[in-house]
Amino acid sequence: LPAEPAATVATPARAAADSADLLSFDTLRELLAGRRHVAQTDATGADTQYPVASVPDIDAALATLQQRGTAAPMQMGGRLVHRSVADVKREILSQLRARGDGTPARLSAPDSDAIDLVGFLFDHLLADQQATSLTNGLLTQLQVPLIKVALKDKGFFTQRNHPARQLLNALVETSELWVEDEAQDAAVVDKMRWVVDRVSQDFSSDTDVFGRLFEDLSRHMGGLKKKAEVAERHYVEAARGKEKLELAREAAIASVKQRLDHAQAPAAVSTLLRSAWTDAVALSFLRLGYDHPRTHERLEFIDRLIELFGHGRPLAERRFELGKLRPVFEEGMAAIGHHDDAVGRAWSDIARLVEESGDESEHATATAVRELVEQRPRLGGVRQEPEAAAAAAAGSAAATSAEAPRTLLQTLRKDAPLPLGPREAEMAERIKRLPFGTWFEFIVNQQGDKSKRKLCWYSPLTGRCLFVNVRGAKAQERTIDDLARDLVRGNVRLLEENRDNLIDRAWKGIVNMLRGAGLASDARPEE
Repeated sequence: LPAEPAATVATPARAAADSADLLSFDTLRELLAGRRHVAQTDATGADTQYPVASVPDIDAALATLQQRGTAAPMQMGGRLVHRSVADVKREILSQLRARGDGTPARLSAPDSDAIDLVGFLFDHLLADQQATSLTNGLLTQLQVPLIKVALKDKGFFTQRNHPARQLLNALVETSELWVEDEAQDAAVVDKMRWVVDRVSQDFSSDTDVFGRLFEDLSRHMGGLKKKAEVAERHYVEAARGKEKLELAREAAIASVKQRLDHAQAPAAVSTLLRSAWTDAVALSFLRLGYDHPRTHERLEFIDRLIELFGHGRPLAERRFELGKLRPVFEEGMAAIGHHDDAVGRAWSDIARLVEESGDESEHATATAVRELVEQRPRLGGVRQEPEAAAAAAAGSAAATSAEAPRTLLQTLRKDAPLPLGPREAEMAERIKRLPFGTWFEFIVNQQGDKSKRKLCWYSPLTGRCLFVNVRGAKAQERTIDDLARDLVRGNVRLLEENRDNLIDRAWKGIVNMLRGAGLASDARPEE
């Protein structure tokens, strides 16, 4: 036989839990009574001379409102306003009057308090929502079903794992985190609307409906989260690879430049070493490491080739050394994707320049070398014309002679960074201690619209940070210094981790508000 649903099993443990829930609900009612005393409002929403409505009549009134659906937003005071729980409470009383002989009826004090508490919950959840937001519209549609839950099961107010409470929290969190643009996030929006429609159509009295829909929504969002994690890993790996490539290129540029600064090599050879051969060295740094024998071989190639253009070396010796260097050159050029025929022609030009070293013709243009440089884009960059490469090399050499040598990290930062103030420097150090996965809230425009972004990676070497959105797509890249400045200015806000979910935080806020009202009541002098 199938097991009896847990909700219908009467056990001492369940009875004790129900008793604890009622006691907690009574505590909430006491706090609510203190606030009501300050406001001097009636507890039931109707005169106490009227009879208390029966449970079947209240159920029928709520069923009618649920079938009727959500009322359209109204214009009030020049702005769009959704139906509130207080409006629903008035509609319930109107339905109760219509069901009888026209005599007004009232709600019992516990039922009236339960509806008021649900109203506080909705007000708290919608406090920061625009009237046109998805969250506002969906929550308005859930008002009547959740009032029905609260009237039947006071555990809604106190049980963190109550199915209706879990579903409500999942919907609000999904909307806040996953929906920035309803057109772009249509799949999530459609799923949320489907869940809310199912609640409105299927829920009568069995709260298991909420549990099933919560599991359904959780599975759906779990699949999206896994896809987001995969996308995020790809972006992080790409960012790490990009940084390693840049570091390797800058190290290669510095190594080649150091060897060429005081060398007397023909312009074509210098251009080749500063462009294509620099890429070959960078690739060796990147794939093999800085201490690998082949890396040392490619760096030594520069020194040995430059030496061939020195004066005083016999031609036969230069030719012999040139023959030993050719395999190194061909292997390095092949590693960065150059074709054998182009490499062979370029080497022939180099050999001609070596043999003519010391003559006026050593400055002649080497056409094949120029073609080789033009053949492929730079490693990790774009194709550069040989004239531009030579000009850049000359400019770099002139700058170096006038300035102190820069470190590799200074080279990566093309412009001198602006100094940080004391508060900004303190914030930058705090950012460096944050774990990956920390969320930030960015102000994206002058209207104050905000978006949440996750810090998924940053480099302690270059100071660059990578942010993704909730779907794992790359959102933006910036430096730690820039992020620190925006945090201090208030353009970005660090979202602190909170173990409580939105509904739990809402109830804590409501309880604190009610306690504050009670203290105000106690402090009021007697009239």
